[in-house]
Amino acid sequence: MTTPSGLKGPAANAYGPFQTDPDPPPVPGSIQTGKLDPSLYQMIRAAVYTDEGGFREMFAANPFTPPDSPWTVINTGGGTVNVAGGICNILGGNVAGGLTYVAIPVDFLPMLFNFELDENAGRVSIGNSQDFFFGMYSDMDILSSIATGEFVEENWLGTGSNTSGTFRSGAGGFIQSTTHTITGRTTQGFRTIGIDGESTFLRDGTTILPTTTTRATHSTKLPGLQTELYLCIGFKNGATPIPWGVDIDCIFVKNTNRLVVNTGF
Repeated sequence: MTTPSGLKGPAANAYGPFQTDPDPPPVPGSIQTGKLDPSLYQMIRAAVYTDEGGFREMFAANPFTPPDSPWTVINTGGGTVNVAGGICNILGGNVAGGLTYVAIPVDFLPMLFNFELDENAGRVSIGNSQDFFFGMYSDMDILSSIATGEFVEENWLGTGSNTSGTFRSGAGGFIQSTTHTITGRTTQGFRTIGIDGESTFLRDGTTILPTTTTRATHSTKLPGLQTELYLCIGFKNGATPIPWGVDIDCIFVKNTNRLVVNTGF
């Protein structure tokens, strides 16, 4: 077919791939020739990658052991990360302004992140200056990501109530924040963050997945569509931290697909 001057190439008969296309499916990682669709837009057929960052961690063994572990343990706060009996315990330390958390790359949105906190009354200590957090960040350094990057996170503030949380998301240094009710810090159950091209949400408070209870949602200040994200869980210390801890039974991460649509999760 005739193409505009300066843009010539073999035409695809539709947006493809279709069985009538003359070319075989591309080999992943191979260089493909650009084509034109019927509307004369340039297109390249290539492999679609899904579930690149998905995983299930049941803590049957310690997943944080170097040198082959995909996880990174950041500990400037004097805390500890221990795995025993199928449970991961993260205990915040007492170093002012420090951090104790674990991080792992989890690919791009859209994705679902679920983990179960085990019931443990010892984790509650209201009035201190140590916050528990979990979320997905554009940098393994969460402070850098929050300051200038892109992220979505849930915070249980050390100065908050036992039944309140703060859901935050940010893009380019601009942050949206929502304070909301949770089932409770000592309530055993899954906590979920979902994020796609249109929204992010938090659910909590059930031992069975999926749960339909939504605690907070945001549709602005979201990580970009091509932002590589890191999953991080742990503690941020304030000026006078009083250590408390969480027990995690399991972690599930599922990348749903590469379509930037609101699936409702």
